[in-house]
Amino acid sequence: MTEELQETVSREDFEDVSWQDEIDSADEQSVDKYSRLFFEKSNELEEKEDTKSARAYRFLGDICSMYLKDNDPNEPFGPEIVTANGRTAILEDFTDEHVELLNYLLEKTTEPELKARIADILWTTQRDHKAGEKAFRSYLDSSDILHDPESWYIGFERMRRAFEIAAMLGNEELKSNAEDFAIEKLDEHEGKDPKFFTLSSIGLLADQDYDNLADLAQRSEKAAEFAETEEKWRKAKQLWMLKAKMERSRGEAGEVVNAETRAGEAIIEEANAARDRSHGVAASHLADAVEVFRRAGKSEKAESAHEAMLKDQEKSTDEMGLIETEVDLTDAATEAREAVSGDKLINALRTFSTITAPPKKQNLEQEAEDLIENHPLSAVIPNTILDGNGKIVAKRGSVTDPDAEEEVIKAEVIRASQRWYRLAVYAGIVPAFEQIARDHRITLRDLVNVCQYDPMVPPGRELIFARGLYHGFQKDYISACSVLVPQIEHFLRYLLMQEGVTTSSLQSDGTQEEFPLNTLLHMDETEEILGEDTVFTLNSLLNSKFGSNFRHRIAHGLLDSSQFGSTIGIYTWWLILHLIFRPIVAGMNDEDESSREEQDKSEE
Repeated sequence: MTEELQETVSREDFEDVSWQDEIDSADEQSVDKYSRLFFEKSNELEEKEDTKSARAYRFLGDICSMYLKDNDPNEPFGPEIVTANGRTAILEDFTDEHVELLNYLLEKTTEPELKARIADILWTTQRDHKAGEKAFRSYLDSSDILHDPESWYIGFERMRRAFEIAAMLGNEELKSNAEDFAIEKLDEHEGKDPKFFTLSSIGLLADQDYDNLADLAQRSEKAAEFAETEEKWRKAKQLWMLKAKMERSRGEAGEVVNAETRAGEAIIEEANAARDRSHGVAASHLADAVEVFRRAGKSEKAESAHEAMLKDQEKSTDEMGLIETEVDLTDAATEAREAVSGDKLINALRTFSTITAPPKKQNLEQEAEDLIENHPLSAVIPNTILDGNGKIVAKRGSVTDPDAEEEVIKAEVIRASQRWYRLAVYAGIVPAFEQIARDHRITLRDLVNVCQYDPMVPPGRELIFARGLYHGFQKDYISACSVLVPQIEHFLRYLLMQEGVTTSSLQSDGTQEEFPLNTLLHMDETEEILGEDTVFTLNSLLNSKFGSNFRHRIAHGLLDSSQFGSTIGIYTWWLILHLIFRPIVAGMNDEDESSREEQDKSEE
C-alpha cells in the first residue's frame, strides 16, 4: 500500500465506483484474481486521470493482494511481493483510520471470498468479534466454492483459517460447524481424492482436538490403502504415519505398530520407484524406512532396509559432484538452477540439499600447504584475528616457530574453508534457492512433513527444525540461525546416543554434565558417524576462532543483523538442511573411510 493511498483513500472514493463488476468478471472467485483485476482497473483509471476512482480500486487491490500464511494465526497475512525497492500491502498498512471504510465495504459485498478477507482484516486488527464470526462463515462458504480435488489447497487453506478463527474466538459452536464442514468434504471423497486434501484435512481435524480420533484413524487407513493401489507411495506413507500418530494418542499400541510398519513398507516402495532416477534418492528414502521400522520395533525389517540403503549409497557416489575451487560461477549458477527446476517440491528440496557438499578437508589442507609454500611471507608473520569491534579473538603464530607450525597450518586450512563456503553459496546454494522460490510456495507444513520422521532429527525437535528451515526459505536468517544453530549440539548428542556412545561426564560429586559442542566435535565416534569432512565443516563454521565461530557469536549476541544473512549464515542454514536429507544412519561409514579400507586392502 502506498503512503499516498493510506493518507487519502476514503468512503467517498467509492461512491461512483461499480467495483463489484470486476468481481463478477473474474474467472475464479479468489482474492488472487480480484487483486489483479482491481489493480488493472486502477491503472486504467490513472491513465484517464480519474484519481479518485483509481484510489478506490487500488485500495481493494491492496486488500486482496496479501497471501494467507499458515504458520501464525495472529499474523495471518503476508505481502504478495517484496523487493529491494518496496513491497505490496501488509496487515499493518490497514490502520484505525480505515475501520469505517472496511466496515462499509463489508456491508456492501456479498461475495464470500472478499467478505472473508475484509472481515478477517477487521477481526485481526481490531479484534472485532462480529467481524470474526463473519470471517469464519465466509471462509467456509468460500472454501466450498473453491473446493477442487486437483487444486485442493486454495479451498483447504480457507477451511483451515476458519478453524483458526473459531479457536481464537473460543466459540465451540463455530468449531463444531467447521468440523461438520470438514467431515462432509471427507465423505465426498471417501479417501480417493487425487492429491492431499484428505491427508491434510484429517491432520487438521486431529490438530484441532476432534473428539472422534477412531473415525479419523479409520479414514486415514482407508485413504492409505487406496493410495497404495495407485502406487502413490509418499502419500500412503504420510497417511499411515498420520494414523499411527492418532492411534498413539488413543493408546492403541498395537495399531501404532501396524501403521508404522505399513508406513515403512510404503517408503520401501517409494525407494524402489526412485531407484531408476537416482540411487542417492533411493538411499535417502531407505534411511527414512530404517528409522520408521526401528520405531515400530521391527528390527529385521530395519536391518534389511539398512543393507539396501548401503548398496544404494555406494552406487550413488557416481551421481554426485562437487564444485571445485576454480569454477565459472555463471555456468555453475545456471547448472544449479536447472538442477532444481521443474520438479516436485520434495524432489527439488532433496536436490537442493546436495547442490554442493561439505568441502574435502584433505583438499583444503593441500590448498593451505600450497599457499604457505608459494607465499611464505603470509605464514611467517604472526597473525592476529579481530572481531567486528576490533577485539582480539585468536592469535596464530609463525610457521618458523616449530611449536606453532601445526597451528599455522590448521588456521590456514580453516581460512581456506571460509573462502570455499562463499564460493558454494554464490555458485550453487543461492541460485538453486532462488529457483525453488520461483517454482514453489514452501509452507511450514511442508517442512514439518520433511522433519517429522527424518532419522536425523531428534524426537521432539521436529517442529524446531521445521521452523528454522522455514525461516530460511523466507530469507529470515536472523530467525533461522537463531533457531537452528543452538540445536546442533543436541543433534550431535542424539546421533551419538543412537550409537550407544556416552555424551556426558560423571563429576566427583556424582552429578553429570553433558559434553559441550567442542568435545562432541572432537570425538572419534562423531567422525565415524558423519565423516571427516562434515565434522571439519561444522567445526570451522561453528566452533573455531580462526573460522566463523558462528555459534559462539550468536550465543553471546556478537552479530549484527546483516551478519546473520552473510554467506556463512546462509551456508550454515543450508548445511543443516543437507544433514537432514543426508541418507545416513548409525554405523554408516563415509567415503573417506571406504577409500582408506580399499587402500589398506591394496597394501596388503
